[in-house]
Amino acid sequence: MKPNLILPILLVLLAIYACKQSVKKKPTVDFTEDYIKATSILNSNPDSAYYLLNKIAAGSKDSRMLGLVYTFMGSIQVNAGDDFGGQEQLLKGLSFFDLSDTSIFYSIALCYNELGNSSLNIRNYDFAIDYYNKAIEITPDSFSRAIALNGKAVAYQRKKEYAGAINIFSASLANSAKDKKEYARVLSNLARTKWLQDPNYPALPELMEAKNIRESEKDLRGMYTSYSHLSDYYASWSSDSATSYARKMYTIALTLENPNDELESLQKLMALSPAASVKTYFTRFNGLNDSLQTARNAAKNQFALIRYEADKSKLENLNLQRE
Repeated sequence: MKPNLILPILLVLLAIYACKQSVKKKPTVDFTEDYIKATSILNSNPDSAYYLLNKIAAGSKDSRMLGLVYTFMGSIQVNAGDDFGGQEQLLKGLSFFDLSDTSIFYSIALCYNELGNSSLNIRNYDFAIDYYNKAIEITPDSFSRAIALNGKAVAYQRKKEYAGAINIFSASLANSAKDKKEYARVLSNLARTKWLQDPNYPALPELMEAKNIRESEKDLRGMYTSYSHLSDYYASWSSDSATSYARKMYTIALTLENPNDELESLQKLMALSPAASVKTYFTRFNGLNDSLQTARNAAKNQFALIRYEADKSKLENLNLQRE
């Protein structure tokens, strides 16, 4: 139920849509080769995409282009674990947008949504809800609106304001019947939230229904979430079942090659497994956690270095022009 996992895909979709809308209404925007290349490699090579976007930011004078570029730069940083640095770039991007320009509402909504995600990551839930509300207010289509609504519901759930989350998930469930994956996601989240609100709530049939749909659809990301929900549900009264689902989580995490998911599943396995197995999981957890922290620090330094080199080059060019 992590909202930012959807955004890497959404970034590309919104970038393409924003380009089409802006080009249609205001053809003076310069969607350069660097911009097109950067938005095409946001997922596959975020470091190179960041370098290209920063290069555009250093040379562009178009406010809407700068808004897009800083939004994507901030999104890359948030997805790399640099939430505070990402927020700085996202807020900078927001400052370049004309908030009344309906042709770029996709881009503005994306910026608000990513600000919501970064606030959620640092547990600033009230700010997250506020940003998600702003995204929902101007989001032009049902798909991206559903993403922002999910983020808002998650923020309510983490605040333990379960009624607010249940209201959103219940409304979303009624609108998701035609999409099996979306229906399973909302159903599992709704059942889990009702169970968190009332530990006596019989969530198992709904959790199992969502799991079965995700397995039949071969939705690995969804399967991971269902296994996590089921492991938590069984933890207090069926250790064997809870451990079994935690192992399934771990297997999916390895398949997806997602270190954050692997850490989460290892935490569950350490809590649920017999003492003889805990040491193995603990050793793997410590090693992976250290590696991940090192990688995040390296990414933060890399982003800062890219911006520094670009600023330095720009200053040198200005000095040469003066001379």
